[in-house]
This record gives sequence, C-alpha cells and structure tokens, in this order.
Amino acid sequence: MQTFTTSRMLGFSYFYIINSLHLMNFNLILALTLLISACSRSGDTAVTAPVVNTPIVIPPITDTVYVGDGSSNLTISGNYKSGTLIIVKPGVYNKGGGITLEQLSNVSVQLNGVILDGLSQTKDGFYNVLFLNKLNNVSVFGGTTQYNGYRMMYISGQCKNVIFSNHSFINNNEGIFFSAGVKWDGTDATLGLHNFAIRNCNFTNCGNSIIGNSMDQATGTVNDLVKNFEISGCKWKGGNPGTAMYFPAVDSAMVFNNTIDSVNMNMTNDNRIFLFIGTAEFYNNTANIYQGHVAGLWSVSFGTKPKTSHF
Repeated sequence: MQTFTTSRMLGFSYFYIINSLHLMNFNLILALTLLISACSRSGDTAVTAPVVNTPIVIPPITDTVYVGDGSSNLTISGNYKSGTLIIVKPGVYNKGGGITLEQLSNVSVQLNGVILDGLSQTKDGFYNVLFLNKLNNVSVFGGTTQYNGYRMMYISGQCKNVIFSNHSFINNNEGIFFSAGVKWDGTDATLGLHNFAIRNCNFTNCGNSIIGNSMDQATGTVNDLVKNFEISGCKWKGGNPGTAMYFPAVDSAMVFNNTIDSVNMNMTNDNRIFLFIGTAEFYNNTANIYQGHVAGLWSVSFGTKPKTSHF
C-alpha cells in the first residue's frame, strides 16, 4: 500500500508517489515532496504546531569535576558518576585536535568560555575540532567553534539521548557531519542517532551539515538511520551552505522556532536550506532573507506503517 498524508502548509507542494519497498520485515514507503515554502515570513500566520516529543532526560547534577588547561587538545571519556557536571576550563583550544567527548553516559559537559579555533587550517591535524563519539544521556552546552577549515562538529558512533545547546558556530567551512557505519535492521538497537537535540545554537557563515548516511532504494539498505532529531531555537545568519541541514535518512525530524537570515545570498542554483529524506515536523520557523527554498522533503516511512509529515 502506498500512502502519504499531510496537513496544512504555507506555499505550494507537489506530491509524487515514487515507489514502495519491502525491506526484510519492515516496509519503506517512499514519496517525493517539493516545498516552495515551509516557514513563516512577516505577516504570515504560522502553521499550527503539532505535538512534538523528544524524550531526552539528563540526570540531575550531583557532582562536579574540572578538566582541561585552556589550550591543549582534550579528550573527555571514561566512567564518571551519574549526574556529574564536567566543566571544561575556559580558553582558546587551537592546537588542532580541539575537544573530543567519547563514551560518556549520564553526564553534562559545560563549555562556557571555551573557544575551539581551527585557525582556518585544512591540513591534517586541524580537522574536526569538536568530536562526539558514543554518547548516552549526555548534555553538552555553551562554547564557540570558529574558523574551522573542515567540519565544525563530527559525530561518530551511535549516540542516544543527547542535548547539544547554546553553542555558537562562526565562520566554519563545513557544518556538522554524522557517520557511524551502522546498518539499520528495523530495530532501535541499530539506529545511528536516537533522540538527539540541537537547541538554541547560532550558525554564522557556516557550511552545509549532513546528519546521517545513505538509503539505497534498489537494495532497501538504510545506513545510519536518525530517529527523533530536534532542532529548535537556533539561528542561521549569512553563509552560502546551499543545504544547511541535510538528513539522508531520518525517522521524525522536529524543526521548530528557528530563524534564517541572509542565507545563500551568493547562490544561484536550486537548493533547500533544510532537506529531509524521511518524515519531519517543520513549523514556527522564520526566514527573513534567503535564496532558494526553505525546506524540502522526500517522504519515507521507516517501519511497518505509513507516517505523516507536517509543514
């Protein structure tokens, strides 16, 4: 059965049923949606907000530890007591490797006053100045990543229940990149990212982000499936990323209360600032000046039942 349903949208939309695939014991239902506009401009009435649930609960803080020297490359990993607040010493971290957070569970990491500076370098040693790997029930907040010649944040390994908030990305050549190399078998155990939120972050003159990996229509293979990914309260200013946030395979992206200003002004090609392959809730977003389309969706339902997207 091939189905696709949608609620009220701003602008125009065109829907084409492309194909229906059966993958192992679950169905993949695929349709194409091209969106001319999917945000509110001045004077427009915003789309009624659907119910959005990103079930992330970080343990309350019960202990505090201090790490870092304010400049040297830093890796934070290991078994911290549940509820630990890890405070990174403020300073400019510009030695090439930046800060790595890996294999952490049930902790919070404070980056207030921390500047990750890539020095506009593209040579080996200046890649990925902010690296997240295999996090579970972790909150990361504060800090700035700037002048990075490569990806401004690299997420590797499966991550679950993560809140990344109040961070500023400034003048970075490329955006956020996620790849874990996990083939989805239809269960949550093989999701790449599960319950991941980016909240109240600023993106100024930054490149494009790719959150996830591939979906092969011919073979029915899905790699690095992302489920329940939230982007809220964020601001994009300047830059020519083309597609600022691209989700190659996402089961429920929730994008709301964001602002876009003067993005893609030097671009002339057809582009979508937000592009989803999967399902998404996109509402109460404001675009002041931009080139191209605000959002586009290839509608894919991951699982045994068709799902609905709202723009």
